[in-house]
Amino acid sequence: MGFSELALNTGVQAVADDVASISLHTADPGSGGTDNEVDGGGYSRQSIGSGDLNAVSNGEITLANDIEFDGPENGDCPYVSLWNSSDDWLGNFPIVGDTTFSGDGKFILKEGDTLFRARNPN
Repeated sequence: MGFSELALNTGVQAVADDVASISLHTADPGSGGTDNEVDGGGYSRQSIGSGDLNAVSNGEITLANDIEFDGPENGDCPYVSLWNSSDDWLGNFPIVGDTTFSGDGKFILKEGDTLFRARNPN
């Protein structure tokens, strides 16, 4: 038997409350979140606050606002990593949907995108 939705939401809310920034990655960020971070084109991690996240529901953290990044023109970024205010890695997740910087070096994580989803063990 797995966890109740209440338990999943409680755990996910604890993660959401701790998120302070997001990084983008050109390939799997690895078990510490530092591998393959985007480089160039003015890229930097973007700060995120509680106002940038929707209320946790169904064990998910979703964005309440668009988060825009600068980076290399037409560069690929199929993963995100989440970081707390002490710059401790919280986890990394594949991006669903478009994963390419535009021709002018912009990438936007869209309002409503899922950043984290808890799941019950098998």
